[in-house]
Amino acid sequence: MSDMAMEIQVAANAVAEVHSPLISATMQIPSPLSMPGLDAAKQDTPTSQAQPNEYFTPRVLLVDDNAINLKLLVVFAKRQKLVYREAMNGLEALTEYKKMAATCESTAPSTPPPKAFDFVLMDLSMPVMDGLESTRQIRQYETDNKAPRSTIIALTGLASAQDQQDAVDAGVDMYLVKPVKFADIKRIFGGAN
Repeated sequence: MSDMAMEIQVAANAVAEVHSPLISATMQIPSPLSMPGLDAAKQDTPTSQAQPNEYFTPRVLLVDDNAINLKLLVVFAKRQKLVYREAMNGLEALTEYKKMAATCESTAPSTPPPKAFDFVLMDLSMPVMDGLESTRQIRQYETDNKAPRSTIIALTGLASAQDQQDAVDAGVDMYLVKPVKFADIKRIFGGAN
């Protein structure tokens, strides 16, 4: 078993111990050896080399301070052949967002730039900068730079009506309470691969 496969198996086995797991406890985690998105060529790359969908391959920013949850999101992104970046707190997310936005602006200067990311999966409770502040700053960046609006989806263990309202006020488009089913995320992405 490769190092990556072992890491994912360890992460999958540890999900039950996480305070607010990303996925439902009833979800079956397939063996990493049977995952088509985890071939030897991709294991050492920090970002998936996506195989473009015939119609649409979303660019996704994955943000979670919990290493297990983030690894599960990465496995999902690889299996769906998404183009993705990772961040472990809101400040890293903002930095990744701005880097991708700058790349988008420089590749098509004569046309409206594409979205930096089609989707941002944002945990809300994180150190350094929380997901709400990161979302506010991403929205401010979009406004200041007349950039297309990315869809920001909160993935959080916070379920109160006030938490949801705070997220909407910050600029979150969708609010999903953990545990989240990957099938729900896939539907939001439009069934990407």
